[in-house]
Amino acid sequence: MDMISDLPDCILLHILSFLPTKTAFLTTVLSRRWTHLCHHLQHLHFKGITIPSPPPSWCRYHLPSLKTLQLYNVDTSVGNLEELLSHCTALETLVLDSVCRFQEEGQLSICFPSLKSLHFKSYWGYTVRLLLVIDTPSLKRLYIQALSGFREIRVRNLHNVEEASIDIYKQSSVLEFLVELCRIRILELGLSVFDCLPEAPPHRIPELTCLQRLELTVRCFDTRYIMDMLQKCPMLKLLAIVFNRQYVISDPHPSRKWELPVKVPTCLASHLKVIKIKRYFESRDDRDFFAYVLQHGLVLESLDIQVDRAKAEAFPEELSLLPRSSKTCQINFSWLYDYV
Repeated sequence: MDMISDLPDCILLHILSFLPTKTAFLTTVLSRRWTHLCHHLQHLHFKGITIPSPPPSWCRYHLPSLKTLQLYNVDTSVGNLEELLSHCTALETLVLDSVCRFQEEGQLSICFPSLKSLHFKSYWGYTVRLLLVIDTPSLKRLYIQALSGFREIRVRNLHNVEEASIDIYKQSSVLEFLVELCRIRILELGLSVFDCLPEAPPHRIPELTCLQRLELTVRCFDTRYIMDMLQKCPMLKLLAIVFNRQYVISDPHPSRKWELPVKVPTCLASHLKVIKIKRYFESRDDRDFFAYVLQHGLVLESLDIQVDRAKAEAFPEELSLLPRSSKTCQINFSWLYDYV
């Protein structure tokens, strides 16, 4: 006797939500009622699959209630991915992680009025020449890592994003994102950004008037890049600088030396309270930079440095002796033994 079919739709949907997506959709063969239920699932998760052609069990139907879609390690064409997304009109969370196919051209559009969170990580091959379009007026959280394969990235309607992590190798695309992220409060700029953004004219970097937390991943201590970014963040409260020297052969910006800023960044004189330096290795301009921020950081509360003890030598003692304008400023050291 079929007892489960007598349960209310809300309970059956709750049960289906615990099943793998493929298994859940197999229930559509039971009756029209189960087909109706599958169309109203709010979360789909696909991992490590190949969809050479649009599977009829989910691409030929409209999914008006789907709110969360996660695709991991999926080998598919752009056309099939566009087909799937076109049936998910109510998405609020979208994860596309390592969704790729080599030797392909086309356009991938992520355009959802309801989308609030987007995680996009791509390892498209260098032979792929895609146009990526992102148009998401309700988006609050954005993570994008696109290291290759895109001939162009176009973005619009990102004015409501509050938190973002960007790791893109193309300067023009980075600048386009920054222009759109006018209300961003938390921002991380990855290692690929460090390889391209410091060479952009400072006047092309927009002012981020709402930004409160900024994390910069760098290969070396490019103090001009750091100071240029501080000039664009008048309300900044926390600055984190993360060293990542993996795969580095030489300084990507060898001609950029420390220069005394013409104007003290507004945030340094009024808002910046915490500076964190992670995986620190000494370099050419670091002492000038530290002396400057300690001298002009009027509200600075802590300078936290994670340093390699074996290479630090007398650096902690020297830094501790530098004059500070903020009477409450503490300089804190932690030791890095195993750098990866």
